[in-house]
Amino acid sequence: MNSIIAIPVFRDMVAPRFDFSEKLLIIKIAEEDFVKEMISTRDASIDEKISILKRCSVKKLICHGVKATEVELLNQAQIEVIFMVTGYVDDVVKAYKNGNLKMMSIEANCCCKRRRRRYRHQHDEN
Repeated sequence: MNSIIAIPVFRDMVAPRFDFSEKLLIIKIAEEDFVKEMISTRDASIDEKISILKRCSVKKLICHGVKATEVELLNQAQIEVIFMVTGYVDDVVKAYKNGNLKMMSIEANCCCKRRRRRYRHQHDEN
């Protein structure tokens, strides 16, 4: 599988929103390995972000939240969008490379999950 993908990043996870992401990870995937390049998009508009993706020959954007208008612009730029993906970037890249990533969530051990469990536990006691 030879392809170039991009993931908007927050810390070491997929960013919650493409339009607010301050970094894009560009990944060139080859059969045995991959090359990563982090690009700052701190003050970039959506049009500028899409220009960056086109300049880097990105064919797929893997993200969590993206507006319908942005998906339309990305599709016009010949960039496929795989959205509603959450998790650690390395796990998402592995899942993509193995063919297991299709609008799914890669579970991450984050504080959000712990909070939900704690709430359920308290709720169950009542």
